[in-house]
Amino acid sequence: MDVPQLTEYPPPLHVAGLIGLSVATIILNGLIFHRTLVPVRRLRTLDVVAVNAIATLLNYLPFKMSIISRVLIHNRRDGLPLGQIAGWLAAVGVGGMISFGPIALVSMWRGEMDAIWFAASGAGVVSLAVLTVALSRYFGGERGKRRIEQLVAALRVPMGQRALDTALVTEAHQGLDMLGHTRTVAAVVGIRLGDLAVQAARFVVAAALLDVAFSPGQATLFAVVYFFIGVVSPAGMLGTREGGTIAFAAMLGMSESEYSALAPVLLLVTATEVIGAFVMASLSIAWLRPDKLLKMKAGNSRTNAEAADTPDNVGSGDSPSV
Repeated sequence: MDVPQLTEYPPPLHVAGLIGLSVATIILNGLIFHRTLVPVRRLRTLDVVAVNAIATLLNYLPFKMSIISRVLIHNRRDGLPLGQIAGWLAAVGVGGMISFGPIALVSMWRGEMDAIWFAASGAGVVSLAVLTVALSRYFGGERGKRRIEQLVAALRVPMGQRALDTALVTEAHQGLDMLGHTRTVAAVVGIRLGDLAVQAARFVVAAALLDVAFSPGQATLFAVVYFFIGVVSPAGMLGTREGGTIAFAAMLGMSESEYSALAPVLLLVTATEVIGAFVMASLSIAWLRPDKLLKMKAGNSRTNAEAADTPDNVGSGDSPSV
């Protein structure tokens, strides 16, 4: 990569395209949250996408304000118990690791997208997905809960049985029902891979605008690292993703000039993402009216035409209609 010469502003149409890609990834992540919950509870798709847009904007702030906003809105507005929300968030995280984990490892190994890259990444994603579904089915449901109780008793975990009997843990256990649902996991992995392609495209477009040469493999790897840091950083996304991605590039053995060229690309991606997140969050606030949450009691759900009880076929691999 060559250090870019910023002699002119990027073409407005291309910048608009970057903003559009940022909006697309917000929508796709909202769809992931919605689809993950389907085996145990059905919420309106537009509502979940709107909550994700607000949480994305708040994720720039420290102290994981995005998680707090998700919990508050879904608990008060949709009546989801806290434990169920915890299991939901955990299931979404596992779904992300199924998709991103193998691709990140293979990208670090190969450094480029060739036939071996596609074969190894595909095998890794499918293997992790199958293993996740199998283990979740084994430990999910009432039978699975009894297996967990037997395991805790055999290991003599202090206070283990008492913790398993709490409402919070019982509700969180539903996360395994989500991950044990074959069609749900397949759909989530498919959407997540689509989101990864969109995020990698942002790096390719931003690099092209700044005359920096990224290979598809580099763009994919940077997109994975950039996204992952934003998810796990307790200090918020702003600044941590950029610094962490540059540090990661240096760890890969890139020269100082090469990873220095990465910085403007990251800044352009972030700037257009902030604009997209602000627009989406503004529309979502107008739609959800979160100011009404203070008038609602925690755990009480408003009437929702699409709300549904836990399907009888959870764990069977059959999916309720969406």
